[in-house]
Amino acid sequence: MAIKRILVVDNNPVIVKLICHFLAEEGYEVKSAADGLDAMRVLESFRPDVIFVDLIMPNISGDKLCRVIRTIPDLQGVRLVVLSAVAADVDIDFRALGADACIAKGPFAQLKGNIREVLVKFVQQPGVVGDRVLGREELHRRDITRELLNVRHYFDAILQNMTDGVVQLNREERRIVFANRAVTSMVGVAEEKLLSNDFFQYLRGEALPLLATAMDTGGPQPLILGEESSLFLGEAQVLVSLLPQAGGDGSSCWLVVQDITERKRVEDIRNRYQWQLEQEISRQTAELAQRNRELQAEVERRKKIEEDLQLSHDVLERRVAERTAEVEKLYRQLLHSEKLSAVGKLAASIAHEFNNPICGIRNVLHGLRRRLPLAGGDRKLVDMAVRECDRVARLTNDLQSFNRPTSAKTTLLDLHVALEDILLLCKKDMQNARIEVRRDFYPDLPWVKAVPDQLKQVFLNLLTNAREAIGPEGGEIQISTGLVDGEVMVRISDTGSGIAADDLAHIYEPFFSTKPAVKCTGLGLSVSYGIIQRHSGRIEVESEPGRGTSFTVWLPLTEERDKR
Repeated sequence: MAIKRILVVDNNPVIVKLICHFLAEEGYEVKSAADGLDAMRVLESFRPDVIFVDLIMPNISGDKLCRVIRTIPDLQGVRLVVLSAVAADVDIDFRALGADACIAKGPFAQLKGNIREVLVKFVQQPGVVGDRVLGREELHRRDITRELLNVRHYFDAILQNMTDGVVQLNREERRIVFANRAVTSMVGVAEEKLLSNDFFQYLRGEALPLLATAMDTGGPQPLILGEESSLFLGEAQVLVSLLPQAGGDGSSCWLVVQDITERKRVEDIRNRYQWQLEQEISRQTAELAQRNRELQAEVERRKKIEEDLQLSHDVLERRVAERTAEVEKLYRQLLHSEKLSAVGKLAASIAHEFNNPICGIRNVLHGLRRRLPLAGGDRKLVDMAVRECDRVARLTNDLQSFNRPTSAKTTLLDLHVALEDILLLCKKDMQNARIEVRRDFYPDLPWVKAVPDQLKQVFLNLLTNAREAIGPEGGEIQISTGLVDGEVMVRISDTGSGIAADDLAHIYEPFFSTKPAVKCTGLGLSVSYGIIQRHSGRIEVESEPGRGTSFTVWLPLTEERDKR
């Protein structure tokens, strides 16, 4: 096989000039092209025996150019040689591209030897395809080239897999230099046969002149054509977006092609049946008017039924009222049981403080009266002391008067006064536990409508829990009040042990407690929660183990809040 004519395709003008000069000195007729599209123009009038192709080029890359050439019948006998610097950095399957050989770009002296070797092999072995990349072993791999190629392949994969078509055109001749799978599917032509062809030969429609003008003039904003005036790509009706040129020399432009065939078909069907739909609406409107008249008669008939139902409803309401009264009774009993628990604790405290010493004193006095001969006046004094001991015991029993059911009668209540009453009751316990109580009361706090003893029960439960949460070393309880967004706030905070996160969700459940069973019934917070709910309020808790707990009671203001 004689080799006379050679085409060199590379976008590096220095490389092109050196290779063309070298081949011309070797006696070959040489032509060059700056990119894949330029090469297709040259091939229209020049049939080479060998084509040297760079891989990385604008306007149809080298790998796609190789595939395009292999689809052209007149160029089937042309020998293709991939001549690229990336061959030194990545593995290139040049035979899959349709190439016969591959040379890695390196020093020009070495490059000339490799080109000469390939041309000699083509003459001596016309039908043999190379099996390795020439010149690669003398070069060092560059990681940056591999990374840039990976980025290029990544973006190429994104464009190829988009559902909308993407086309890059040479602006001057409107030739295709890139087309993704969506475009080739619409046209029905493979990418190899589309590249370098005039894109406008595949378009038709009223918007085609507007697209041609827009490509000639350009503009800073995207232009969308095909919505008002029709535009077709192959058999598909499309919407074409001409993207503004961002950077570069402005020699190419990008089009995004959206297939709207199905949407337009649906719109045509909708328009076609619009009149029928309006007629149907008119007919159904008349039918609905007739039905409305019939329904009016039906309404009159059902009014009689509703009167009968009202009688049944009244009976049901009476039953509901009776059931509600039963629930109220049960609720008061629950409050009563919690109050009994509080009194039991108080009585135990008093018994600890008074009963044991009094009993001891009384026993001593009895012993003195039995063992010693006492004068008449001394015996009277001892008898009087015994009677006083009995009176102290009776006073302790009188505390049971606190253990009575609540009246559930609502009245205007000064929360500060209620809090002071409870603090007075708890004062001795707080002192014994070495607890300092701090007050931060809101000035002129509005009164609330409430059941006084129920709210006092809530405050007593919360203060008792706060006291028991503080260890023997003592601590601090802060009582704050406030007015926030139309609600009265009472917050009781302690520096105690806090509540574990797993227990927070259960603290309002009846009989749930983290304290020993002998210390409590587990009803305090459950009852308190129910009381606050019945007062249309809410109770919130914040706790951090080891740092303390804050309970906040929110109560609504009433229209009578300013009446004192």
